[in-house]
Formats: sequence, structure tokens, C-alpha cells
Amino acid sequence: MIQKIFRKASGWFLWFGIFVLAIVGYYNTVLFQEGNPLPILRATAKLETTQAEILPVKPERRILLQKAGPEDPLNEYMLEKGLSFKERLGSAIFYQDDGGSVLLVDSRMFTRRYIIYELSGEL
Repeated sequence: MIQKIFRKASGWFLWFGIFVLAIVGYYNTVLFQEGNPLPILRATAKLETTQAEILPVKPERRILLQKAGPEDPLNEYMLEKGLSFKERLGSAIFYQDDGGSVLLVDSRMFTRRYIIYELSGEL
């Protein structure tokens, strides 16, 4: 009896594993475009479940994730760090501190719903 149940359960696990691998294989270009997808998936889940508008994904690489839309959350985040908006040239956004040093932020669409910002220097 137990062996029958075990065989049936192992069959379901096998099919579930094949299903998960098929999904990952189909969406691998999106999932792995930024390397390890787990930090981005965690940040995406936090964006969807909290009131946060922008979140750091990888603090050591200075990557931020925001829902698609105006870049007001990024501007507010930078103001908190002591940087003010200077100008935007295509996907490059420039911020300047009171001392005159400039920080470059590279923006790109991660998916149609999320934007990734990568900061070029120290905050």
C-alpha cells in the first residue's frame, strides 16, 4: 500500500519537475538576463506586496528596481542620498551633489512592468 502511494507521489513530483524545467527553459532569456534571478525576484515580490516604489536589488552592484512609470521614485531616492537631478540623455540620467560631483544612472527596461537602474558610482 505504501509503495503504491510512493510511486504515485513520485510520478507527480516527476511531472511537476518537468513542468518547472519547461517554464524556466521557455523564459530563461528573461529570467537570467541580469545573472542570478533570485535577488530580482525577491525585489519584485517586495514591490508587489509592499508600498515601496523603488528598491535596491543588489547593494554591492548598486542596482535598483522600480515599477515602470515616471522616474519620480528614483528622483526622490536620490534626493534622500543628497543628489539632485541634473539632466537626462537617452537612458542615462545624471545626478549632482552639492560638491559638484556627478553620478550617472543607467536605466533599462527589465520587463514591460519593471525598470532597472544601475548606478555608476558611490552614493
